[in-house]
Amino acid sequence: MLDNDFKTFTIWEWINIEPKDGDDYISTVSRRIKIPKIVVAKTDVETRISRPKVSRIGVFIRDGFTCQYCGKRFSYKNLTIDHVIPRSRGGRTEWLNVVTSCISCNIKKGDRTPEEAKIELIKEPRLPMITILNIKEIELKFYPEWEPYILR
Repeated sequence: MLDNDFKTFTIWEWINIEPKDGDDYISTVSRRIKIPKIVVAKTDVETRISRPKVSRIGVFIRDGFTCQYCGKRFSYKNLTIDHVIPRSRGGRTEWLNVVTSCISCNIKKGDRTPEEAKIELIKEPRLPMITILNIKEIELKFYPEWEPYILR
C-alpha cells in the first residue's frame, strides 16, 4: 500500500463516517463507529511496556493449560489457579506464586506448600512473555495495512 492511499481525519470527522458492509465497527448507544485500521499520533507516544496483570486465562496460557503438578492438559473449565505459597500463609497473587492446577491436584495440595503436600512442581512459576500472552489472550485481527509497521 502506498502512502498516498491514506487519508487523515480528525476524530470528529471520523465519527461521522458511516461503516460500510464488512467494516469493523463499535456500537454506541446512538451510532456505529468504524474502527480505524491505522491511527497516526501527532505527538510522540510513550511505548513503555508493562507486565500484564495476573489473570486466570493468563496463567493458563503461560502454563500451556497443563497442571503444574501432574502434567496433564485440561480444558479451561477443568483448571484452577493454585498459590504455591498459600494465601493463608501470606502468599500473594503474583506471577511468581501462581500456577495452573487441575482440580484434583489442587484439592490434594490443599492449604500446604508443595513440599508439605509431597508433590513437585513440574516448572517453577515465571513471568510471562508479554507477546505470547497478548497474542493468545486477545484475538488480534491482522490488516494488510499494518504490514509496513510490524517489526519482524
